[in-house]
Amino acid sequence: MAGKFVIVAHARSGSIMLCDLLDSHPHITCGGEIYQEVNDSKCDALYQKFLYKEEVVGFKMDYSLRIGGKNNIWTKIKNNPEVKIIHWRRNNLLRAYISVRMAHETGVWHVKRPY
Repeated sequence: MAGKFVIVAHARSGSIMLCDLLDSHPHITCGGEIYQEVNDSKCDALYQKFLYKEEVVGFKMDYSLRIGGKNNIWTKIKNNPEVKIIHWRRNNLLRAYISVRMAHETGVWHVKRPY
C-alpha cells in the first residue's frame, strides 16, 4: 500500500504532534518540514524521491510556502492528484499566539513524546 500526503499548517497548530503520531506507525513515514529551506533544484530532487517511495509517506509544510518561498513545492503538490493534502489548523488562535510567545521565551519549540 503506497500513499502520499502533505500536512499544510500554521505554526503552533499541533502539526508536529500529528507528524510524530503518524511517524510512530510502522508503515507510515512523515518527514517533517523537509522543504522549508531548500531551493528549486534540491526541491525537485527531494520531490522525485518522495514520489517513488513504496510506502505511505508524507511531510509537513507551512502555509507560507504556498505564496512564496525558496522553491516551487506547492505547485508540484497541488497539481498531483495522487498526493492527499491535509489542512491542519488550531481553532483557538489565542492559544496559538500564547504558544508562540512561550516558545520564544523558553527556547523550547517541540518536545518529542513517546506515544
